[in-house]
Amino acid sequence: MFRPAAVLLLLLVLAPPGVHAQGESAEVDEPAQERESSSADQDETEEPPAPEVGPVPLVYPTDPSDRLKMAEAAFRRAEYGLLVGLLEPICAEPSPLNTFEERAQARELLVVGYFFEAQKVTSAGDREQLLQRARTVALDLLREKPDHALDTLVFPVSVVDLFEEVRRDHAQELDEILARRAASSQNGGSQTVYLERAVTRHPGWVNFLPFGAGQFQNGHLVKGTVFALMQAAGLAVNATSYWMILRLRDPETARFDSTDGLTSEFARAKRWRQALYGGLVGFASMWAISALDGWLNHVSETVRVRSLDAPPPELGGATAVPGADAGLGAGLQLGLTLEFRW
Repeated sequence: MFRPAAVLLLLLVLAPPGVHAQGESAEVDEPAQERESSSADQDETEEPPAPEVGPVPLVYPTDPSDRLKMAEAAFRRAEYGLLVGLLEPICAEPSPLNTFEERAQARELLVVGYFFEAQKVTSAGDREQLLQRARTVALDLLREKPDHALDTLVFPVSVVDLFEEVRRDHAQELDEILARRAASSQNGGSQTVYLERAVTRHPGWVNFLPFGAGQFQNGHLVKGTVFALMQAAGLAVNATSYWMILRLRDPETARFDSTDGLTSEFARAKRWRQALYGGLVGFASMWAISALDGWLNHVSETVRVRSLDAPPPELGGATAVPGADAGLGAGLQLGLTLEFRW
């Protein structure tokens, strides 16, 4: 009798903890499920990270005229690195540009682009290759119009010098082109073309004059200006030192006071004498370097060929001076040409 009662009591004692544990576990599991569901919702609503954006590549227009306009704007902003990529496709033969003015402008800017690309490379071979490309483009332009010239107020003097160098190297070919065109126009009876070929000869002795005279004659204005300023500075130091020495000399005895040691007038005069000789040596050194540079880069002559809209005065054209046959001063014309180059 006691054994069933004990078993029943034991079951009653053990049952509540199991029930309570099951309830607690249910209560514990419920927040975990809520956290899992909330994290899943958060993952679903979270936006993906934005992709990294790199530099936008420059897109060139396909229309040749638009490319030329873009190149003009780049040249005005001094962005010379864009000129080659913009103009190479439209300057290749046959050119897609319709008018000579557009073709000439495109080739002028392409010469500038090649020239400044050549200044950025460090290899001598690459630099010469780019310069040769610039010469080829300049020659193509001159073959189409042999009397074409770059505006010295717009283009750098180095580019103008390269263009004129191409003209000198191919002067005979360009003269023949002009002669053939003149002959064909006369045979066809369309019009008469007058050509003017101006040759400026540069004597070699000018290279040995001071103050950058040789550089200015050869068209190297930057170097000429530097040599002139440095030689002028040397002479200025020399003249100033001589004047200070005269001031320190006693006007009555023509001697220097040496009683105060290093601060005496005699010591100061010695220092000014060193400056005097230094200025003279600097002037002579710059003069010698200028003369050597002018001789090595000497340009014996400059040839310019251009077409005239009317007969020249020598042929009695419309531009002849009135009274050209009247007396001794017939046909005398005076004029002044002012040219700025950079």
